[in-house]
Amino acid sequence: NYLLLAFILPFSSSLDPEVEMNAEQIITYWKYPFEEHTTQTEDGYVLTLFRIKHGRHRNCSLGPPFILAHGLGASAEHWLMNPPSSNPAFLLADAGFDVWLINFRGAKNSKKHVKFKPDSSAFWNFCWDEMAEFDLPATIDTVRRVNGAARVYYAGHSQGTTVLFGKLAMDPSFGSKIARFFALAPITTARSTGGPMIALHFLHPILQRSNEAFGGMEFVLPTQYLAGILARWVCPYARLGAACKTFISMQGGSSRQGVFNQTRSPVYFSHYPGSSSLRNFAHWGQMIWRDNTRKYDYGSAEKNQIYYGQSSPPLYNFSSIRNVSIHIFYSSSDVVASVLDVEMEMIGKQLRKDVVKEAVNVPGYSHNDFIAGMTIKTDIIDRIVNVIRFISQWKINVTSNIQERRWISAKMQT
Repeated sequence: NYLLLAFILPFSSSLDPEVEMNAEQIITYWKYPFEEHTTQTEDGYVLTLFRIKHGRHRNCSLGPPFILAHGLGASAEHWLMNPPSSNPAFLLADAGFDVWLINFRGAKNSKKHVKFKPDSSAFWNFCWDEMAEFDLPATIDTVRRVNGAARVYYAGHSQGTTVLFGKLAMDPSFGSKIARFFALAPITTARSTGGPMIALHFLHPILQRSNEAFGGMEFVLPTQYLAGILARWVCPYARLGAACKTFISMQGGSSRQGVFNQTRSPVYFSHYPGSSSLRNFAHWGQMIWRDNTRKYDYGSAEKNQIYYGQSSPPLYNFSSIRNVSIHIFYSSSDVVASVLDVEMEMIGKQLRKDVVKEAVNVPGYSHNDFIAGMTIKTDIIDRIVNVIRFISQWKINVTSNIQERRWISAKMQT
């Protein structure tokens, strides 16, 4: 026992304290203001929202609301994995925004329902269809009410973009609530996705049948257990840290030099990946298998008729999206939000030309770099802030050089 203790104590002292922190603790650790809000969806889910009302140097007036929406198997904490210099939530707060981190149903911080317990099958009977239909209106209306703004700025990562794309496709009028939509590693079609996600192409029939046989249930990614081991027993050691980078690269693609922060690997793996519903993963498998994106397929014409009033699931018609301005950030190095799906399908075929204001192929970004890359400030966040400054003439507390302003003037369609 003494020998074991002698081994563990030196390691424990070097463990990054953020490995064990939740969202509130991380935000207050870096001396940002923290508020927790809840909202209830029309179908009874109680969702948690984290608010960073301003930066560390308080602004005189309340800034515009900016929502950050997480991806599949993630939570609001995934926007908080880096220190302030490369943390999207903190950078936006310091720029003068009223930042809101939302948690979709089933996420780590949103496992409540007015009737169902989180260990019941009824609680987990959902996929991202319901997030689009119910979660977005509830969260966005809450943010608008609390802030007092008519519209919100919205940045989603991965599934966080899919949810809003889906909502806007089914209800184009919802765009009136969105000031600008910044889509990071966006997904409307998953036909060409790669990495471990491709396994869902083959597993989705099994997941679907399991959901039908046993009812809704939480699906914990197998890599979650491995990530916990990596966070505490591998990543903190310099000589073994390369294994952590390799593991992340296998999941989302390779990062260019200087983007991936290997010293933060223990923090990354302590907060990612998470879980979602079995039905949601089955739905993603259907998306990879199909050439188009539809609502969840219940597996037979008879069941689809019961749920949808038609034999096949409704198609998400992304070409119906209008009256909203979309800024797309993607990368040829991202194996999840494939460059083929983004350029050939999303931009080339699905979205109207007048709604896509810019499409930026960020060099050497893996899927996860869009929320945790070391260079995210200059590659993405400064661009976002400058776009908003350009269109609104709003004075934001961020420096901008002449070259960047010329770039926006030349590239952005007003």
